[in-house]
Amino acid sequence: SDKNWKRTNKQDMSSAIGLKKRSFPESSTYFDLNLESFRQVLLSAPKEARSSNVIISVPNINGEMEQYKIWEYSNFAPELQAQFPNIRAYAGVGIKDKTASIRISLDPNGIQTMVLRADRKTEFIEPYTNDGKGYALFNSARSTDDMPFVCGTKEEQALVDQINNRSSFSNTQSFKTLRLALSCTGEYAAFYGGTVAGALAGMNATMTRVNGVYEIDLAIKLELIAQQASIIYLNAATDPYSDAGEAGSDDGLGADGAWNSELQNNLTATIGNDAYDIGHLFGASGGGGNAGCIGCVCVNPSIAVPDGKGSGFTSPGNGAPQGDAFDIDYVAHEMGHQ
Repeated sequence: SDKNWKRTNKQDMSSAIGLKKRSFPESSTYFDLNLESFRQVLLSAPKEARSSNVIISVPNINGEMEQYKIWEYSNFAPELQAQFPNIRAYAGVGIKDKTASIRISLDPNGIQTMVLRADRKTEFIEPYTNDGKGYALFNSARSTDDMPFVCGTKEEQALVDQINNRSSFSNTQSFKTLRLALSCTGEYAAFYGGTVAGALAGMNATMTRVNGVYEIDLAIKLELIAQQASIIYLNAATDPYSDAGEAGSDDGLGADGAWNSELQNNLTATIGNDAYDIGHLFGASGGGGNAGCIGCVCVNPSIAVPDGKGSGFTSPGNGAPQGDAFDIDYVAHEMGHQ
């Protein structure tokens, strides 16, 4: 019900979020959320869409409370989900606007949402305060100017435009789930508090949105593998990846391209080729992304293709690997190349 959300203004927000986050668009609206009450509604949702009668309300860009029927839609392999029961993801469809599809990520720090519609811009809700109670609502007509980012993948792709102006919905009958090995640098983990659970919460928030897009556009879902904890690194000094370097500087993108091979070699050594279908690395700075190998999902590395399915990376330029620009413009873009 609407009692969970209360419209507020920016000035009344308790504490500005303690993250180096870009400012929200001017047109954003702000809300206080009763997180615990909202969490209980989410936790009551079943795993099957068919059997769900759980309805939640979420504010939309027109200032209305909009209702969705929701169900659990985990981004985690079952074993991983069982290990981290506080980190969850949900999907839903609009009750009134049947073309509206919502994705919600939930972790101990709060929620994030994304609403995709057939004929309107994508809508996002993100935490504004660090107590999980204050949120900003805005849509994807945003500027990414303040986030330097270079896509190092040599391929032109209108994927991002397609995502922002969605008119075509995939209608293929075959829906694929691919196993995603998602590693991170020590810097990425540090941004999320320096714990495995924190890093996984960040990954879950991003992948909830990426999967929301891929499911519609590509009829695929990426599921984090059970062995995730073994490829999350908490210490930048000892992780198996070179220092990021800065976009546009002499040391180049992703440690001058070293990340592609470092990730591939590390995944091969740590979990083995049979454990995953697509591998990717999240960093926290350096401002770039590179798929390593285009169209290489499920292609094992070999002498001919040394950087195979496990060599893509995404790292933002502003030290904040989070938010709609990172999730959609960067991660969905780079994984799309793979």
